[in-house]
Amino acid sequence: MRRSEQSKLLISILLTVIIISGTTEAIAGSPATISINANPENVIIENTSLITASVYDANGNLIDPGNDTNVTFTTTLGNFTENSSATYTVKTINGTATANLSATTGGNAFVQVNVTDNTSITAATSVCFCDGSVAGVDFEVLNSSMVATDEFAANGLDKPTIIAWVVDACGSRVAQSGIRLNLTWTNATGATVGPVSDTTNESGYVRFDDMGVSDAIYNSTITINSTYGSVSKIIHFYPSEIKLTLTANPPIIATQDINTTAHNSTITLSLSYTAYENESKQYHALPDVLINFTTDLGTLSNATVSNVTSLINTTDSLGKASVVLTSGAVDGNATVTARIVNGSLRTYHNLIPNDAISIVILTENQFLRTTTTITPTSVPYTPYEWITVTHEMEAVGPVERPVDIVLVTDLSGSMSGSAGDGTGRSRIQAARDALNDFVDIALANGTSRVGLAAYSDAPDLYGPTTWSKWLIQSSNDSAYPFHPYTGFDDRSYANPKYYHTSSCGNNGYSDAHIDANLTTDSSLLHTEINSYSAKGGTNIAGGIIAGQKLLEWDGEPGRPKYMIIMTDGHPTMAPIEPDSMEAYQPSDYSRYSYYDSEYGIWISDYAPTGKVAAREAARMAESRGITIYAILFGTDPIGRKLMPEVASVAPPDSGRERNYFEASGGVKLEDIYREIYQEINSINSQINVRINISGVNVSGTFSPNAVYRSNSTRIYYTTANGTVYNLTREPEIVWGAYKIEFNNLSMPGRTTFEVGDRLNISYQLRLIRTGNLFEADSNVSNADGSLSSIPGGTVTLTTYSDSDRVNTPPDAVLDVVESKWQTSDPTVFVVNPGETITFDASRSWDSYNGYDLNYTWIIEKAKNATTGAVSEWLNMTNVSNATVPTIYNTTEVGKFFNVTLVVWDKDDELPQLSDTAHATVYITNPSNLNLTSDQSEILANGGISNLSATLTNATGSPIQGVTISFTQPYGTFGSFNSSTDDTDASGKAGVKFTAGHITGVATVMAETPGSPTAQPWFYAASDGRYYIYSNATATIRILPSGQITLS
Repeated sequence: MRRSEQSKLLISILLTVIIISGTTEAIAGSPATISINANPENVIIENTSLITASVYDANGNLIDPGNDTNVTFTTTLGNFTENSSATYTVKTINGTATANLSATTGGNAFVQVNVTDNTSITAATSVCFCDGSVAGVDFEVLNSSMVATDEFAANGLDKPTIIAWVVDACGSRVAQSGIRLNLTWTNATGATVGPVSDTTNESGYVRFDDMGVSDAIYNSTITINSTYGSVSKIIHFYPSEIKLTLTANPPIIATQDINTTAHNSTITLSLSYTAYENESKQYHALPDVLINFTTDLGTLSNATVSNVTSLINTTDSLGKASVVLTSGAVDGNATVTARIVNGSLRTYHNLIPNDAISIVILTENQFLRTTTTITPTSVPYTPYEWITVTHEMEAVGPVERPVDIVLVTDLSGSMSGSAGDGTGRSRIQAARDALNDFVDIALANGTSRVGLAAYSDAPDLYGPTTWSKWLIQSSNDSAYPFHPYTGFDDRSYANPKYYHTSSCGNNGYSDAHIDANLTTDSSLLHTEINSYSAKGGTNIAGGIIAGQKLLEWDGEPGRPKYMIIMTDGHPTMAPIEPDSMEAYQPSDYSRYSYYDSEYGIWISDYAPTGKVAAREAARMAESRGITIYAILFGTDPIGRKLMPEVASVAPPDSGRERNYFEASGGVKLEDIYREIYQEINSINSQINVRINISGVNVSGTFSPNAVYRSNSTRIYYTTANGTVYNLTREPEIVWGAYKIEFNNLSMPGRTTFEVGDRLNISYQLRLIRTGNLFEADSNVSNADGSLSSIPGGTVTLTTYSDSDRVNTPPDAVLDVVESKWQTSDPTVFVVNPGETITFDASRSWDSYNGYDLNYTWIIEKAKNATTGAVSEWLNMTNVSNATVPTIYNTTEVGKFFNVTLVVWDKDDELPQLSDTAHATVYITNPSNLNLTSDQSEILANGGISNLSATLTNATGSPIQGVTISFTQPYGTFGSFNSSTDDTDASGKAGVKFTAGHITGVATVMAETPGSPTAQPWFYAASDGRYYIYSNATATIRILPSGQITLS
């Protein structure tokens, strides 16, 4: 502590409180209090400090001149120059008295003054005397605005600057150069960084810019030391931009149904702060923050609290906190709000983030998901294959309807200016941040898609069509080759090659462009967005055209289409044609002041034609079913007039006339994009379907190309708990209308679908000629008139078309008669040793003369699976039928066959056109499965026996990674803790059997994949071999509880 500070502390202790006691009242104008100050407080030895005392009456006014009184000054160091003494008495003049203090030695002078006649009226101060030599160091920490502070933003941008200086014994700066100062500081991990050294300049200062920025939240201790001592201060890095998002899954839930069953939506908050790394915005989780959740409809619950309308949760290590919203009997929009609890998070400049809000729709309606599947989806080999059509209707919780959104961004040169939102960012950086944030939110549901388009910062100065039009203009003075937006033929203001020069306002690189197709891949979009930079002119209309093209080219039919276009200014360019993304500078472009008579605004660097073009492009996009949201980033006067005209009409309940937003006056661009997404999401989550299945009608319209296969229909209803009801019945076929109908289907004991219930209807059609299977989608309806579409009904199946009979080869198709030997690969088969396998080529065909073919079978038998050595060949040619004789010699374990089928035209008049099909047959290896139990007798009602199955091959080696199933084939005497287990490296798999209440002998079975008849083999991925199916049994005696068996 410096001497001046010590003296002030001592004086504060010495000061007494003036207590006026007794019954005597103060005389008006008489002394009541006194004050003192020294100027300067720090003085070079032998110089003087002016000490001033002021005397006040009881009302706080200087005493009247008639009441001037004597005051006495005393000092502990030096003398008053008026009398060369340490005590000096003088009379006040108009309530004020002065004295001059000087000292010949260094130190702190404690100066006191009191009213001479009343020593209880007193005051004190201190004056420091020194010789002016360096005695210590001091410093302050400045932010990027060069303002002293101890609070910094942990955003990767706010960089502390340390200004240090040397001081004398009184703490005053000494202007002395060449003194070395050392800087150290602690980082986010607590480690000390430095020292960094420098010497003072001629003014006694050193500037350190070495700390750099931080994206971590922590306290840093900064220390400056030298040979004259050291001093430390603490600065704080706090989050400066808080991202608070709230999502609901699902966003729509049903109210309580007639059985008072409630429905839930999980509300998840994500809390993070933002920082910049290499100019890329990064999010850092904020854990251990208290969040207050509230709802105005339904109730909230977490792990400890249930059925309340307000509760507090704490964010986890990922910055997330969740509650469950439970519906009641009332429907409507539940507004769930999340707010940071006061005091649980300290932020930069006490920033208070906006509340996060999520709207969950509580509706009395359930929801039906309908799908249609068709198998197979193509018939390349014969027009006589039966096609299986399956309609499935499932009652599900509601989901967001997916949408396609294109973000159209202004990348013109003006976007390099300041964002003006208090973050210190440029507009282009703010735009990148907002776009990245929007992508993360919009793609969270995994079904919506986002695409990117932009205008300016194009890869080329001008497009090829722009240049060709310019050549026409430059070679023919009467030519007007550019689009006549203004109502007459137009010309370019200047040569496109010079748009980018200062003489033309730096408006080059102005074409619009598509940067990313519609996608759910957020990483792809982030990469593109982070590459955005600012350059060129403002071609708003071109941006709208680019967005429209992307939605038309890549948009999914039936999806709502949205375009969000942002600009920070007004048009300087226009498209060369109404549907072109290439730009030109219209002839009415003015670099200097121009008066827009329509808007009544003076403006420079402006092309009125671009304004007309933007309005035309917006109306064209709207006519194609695209909803436009327009954002003005800033306060450009033309933009404030034009962008509302570009925007679509706002939704009825939005409180706006148009879909127009303005990011100005401190409003962040991210908040605008989030608000737009929340509106889009809300619009596309309001589904209203009521499912009443009392008398369900299902109909499908098929084409004249198809016929129905009799007795092929299967109908079954599966409840949410897995109970299956078969309702097999034949449909009504309306042949003239090519319609298949299932009318008045009644579900067992059901009048409504519950969530998780499914109704499946499958039947078979045969395509008799090339063309569509269905002409229209199927529908499901019910008795109360509600209707739901079953999508996927329109499918095109194309058969083999032989337009050139002579030169088209036949098709070889290789099947196996015994389906149990077929693997998932249609060219790979297996067979157990000693069993038979028969191949069938009857589906091979030729388009000429009634499928008349010759067949050749080439069978490469008993090939060694390891070395490939061939043991035996069999070659059969000119076989009259398509079935190869049964192959018996399958006893060579672990080997395989290669089977080749060659078919060719039989008619000698035809060229010998042929086709080949191949198959591989593996002979399985023996397997052995052994099952044991550690307890052969257990008590009923909870007795436990541990079962162990061991799977080995013919040599006794274990077979690893095979799923063993455990069952009770002869009655249920208990339960397993798991019905399956995979064999480990020792070939072992095990489960625990727990006895139920039934006594007797329980038979438990372990079996490999496959079955004794349908698939008597299995595949082991661990060694790549096929094995014979195997099973094993064990018995466990279940004794009555308390029974003891004596032996």
